[in-house]
Amino acid sequence: MKLHSTPPSTLHMITGCGPDYLEVNKVRYTHPLCILPKGPILSLPPFALPPSDNTDALDAEHTDALQQALKNNDIEILLVGSPYSIAQLYTPLMHCIQSTGKPYIGLEIMDFHSACGTYNILAADHKKVAAALWF
Repeated sequence: MKLHSTPPSTLHMITGCGPDYLEVNKVRYTHPLCILPKGPILSLPPFALPPSDNTDALDAEHTDALQQALKNNDIEILLVGSPYSIAQLYTPLMHCIQSTGKPYIGLEIMDFHSACGTYNILAADHKKVAAALWF
């Protein structure tokens, strides 16, 4: 999927995404990322195996990496794009947010492609957003 817009050149914007890649400012990545409009683009650990229906998709390795991004940046909205269900992601992500000491961070979990589009809209509108994107 190609995403087109005319964002300010100083922002990290998603310019394309597919089942096995994410493109940020026309640079292709083949691993999960946490991106913010300004600041670093952070690598996230991939999911090792699809979780069973009764286990969480995220473990400490995933939440530790995300927690650092949230602690070190001024974020008000965390978008999570993933192939897994909300039920498998909600509990570990809420614990991750609560442990940052920033309980005001809003959490939105959606499919990967929807998260990419939503991130671009919010980033272009200069919202304090981060997107954790697993594909």
